[in-house]
Amino acid sequence: MENEQKQPEMVIQTGLLSARVVWQPRELNVYAVTEEELDNLSEIGVSSSLYVGLTSFCLAALLSLLITILTVKLDTAMFAVFVAVDIAVAILSVYFGIKWSRSARRGSKAKERIKGKG
Repeated sequence: MENEQKQPEMVIQTGLLSARVVWQPRELNVYAVTEEELDNLSEIGVSSSLYVGLTSFCLAALLSLLITILTVKLDTAMFAVFVAVDIAVAILSVYFGIKWSRSARRGSKAKERIKGKG
């Protein structure tokens, strides 16, 4: 460890705050973003995480109901209820999955628009 070179560093102090900046061999890209674009990205992120959560929940419920239908002996009325709920959850899974996909695509397009602008 004695042969390691010490990285150049700089200390910045302003009033009560101070920061130490250490040079690293990396690249930093800075893009100009308007408040509207930032709000748009935030909205897309929130909706995307909501849809991924709902899709995951529905898929887990779908799998649970399907396993119950296939492994438990149910009377006719209960079987019909389980199948109906399973179909409804499958439809919701597809719906939320499509919404999640669209939201992720919107986020990618917004990011590319910001990168292309600068």
